[in-house]
This record gives sequence, C-alpha cells and structure tokens, in this order.
Amino acid sequence: MATILPWTGAEVQKIIDGRLHSPIQDVVGDNYTVGSPLAVSASTEYDFVSNGNVRNFKVFPDHITNIWDTSTNIATFSGFENTPEIVANVSFMWDPDVAAAGIMTVKVYVNETSPILIKETNIDYKATTGKLTGLLTFYAGDVTGFDVKNKGVSFKIESSAAGNLYDPSIEIYRT
Repeated sequence: MATILPWTGAEVQKIIDGRLHSPIQDVVGDNYTVGSPLAVSASTEYDFVSNGNVRNFKVFPDHITNIWDTSTNIATFSGFENTPEIVANVSFMWDPDVAAAGIMTVKVYVNETSPILIKETNIDYKATTGKLTGLLTFYAGDVTGFDVKNKGVSFKIESSAAGNLYDPSIEIYRT
C-alpha cells in the first residue's frame, strides 16, 4: 500500500530548491556615475546605495522574488527555507582626493530600530582611481540575538580619506 505524503509537490519542490540552489542577485546602480559621483568626506559613514537600474536574478527558486530592496537599500532573506550563511560582494569605483594610499571600510548592519553592526571589512586602496570590492560573509540566523533573516541588513561605507564613489553594485548569494 502506498503512503501519501502530507506535502504537496510544490511544497517539496520549494524545500529542494531552497537547499540545493544558491540564489544570487546582482544589483547594479546608476544613481552615482563618474559624472555625478557621491562625494565622500574622510571618516564619515555613508549608506551604500544601489538603485538597482540593472537587476539580475540567477538560480532563484520560484518562491524567492527579491533580496535587495532598491527603495530602502536593505537585503532580506525571509524567503529562504533554512537559515543561510550569506555572502555579499559590495563593489564600486573609488577616486580618492589625495595622492596617498588609504582604507575603505564596508560595514554590515542589522536593520533594527538602532542599526547594529555585525560585520565589517577593510579594503586597502592606492592613490589612484580603481574598483574596490568588499566581500562579507555573515549568518542570517537569530542565534546571535538579531533577526537578520527577516529584518535584513544594510551596508555602509567609510573611507580614511575624501574622494568620489560611483558605479555601485552588490552581489548577494547564499552559500
């Protein structure tokens, strides 16, 4: 006699997709361009903004429609069936104002009433214009005391020197 499972085929597929695929979202903004950059002051924190002029959804299961919200610049992961580890590849062009090397810091904050810093990485740069990329990995579970999965995260940048930031993009994926 056959056993009838208590789940629909769609529910089973959703679980399989959520566990076997690694959803990726690329978001490329045109809100800051070489002709109209974000002017950054030294030692000042700025929101990482990408309006998502170009958005690519790669290997998304049907039940996940979006990770990056272009109106709030917050990434949320509530569509994932399990609690994933997330990797964010934050990229932008940087044109420093001074002819000296420096450090750009990319930070990840939990979207709480008062945002809480959970991770940061430093990127060394030279005194010339170039593309900078910060790779950040963080856990989207709530065992750390924060509801990262449902409340989401935002990204901020801070530089040791003044300069201009343009061509922002972010790639977010689940490991």
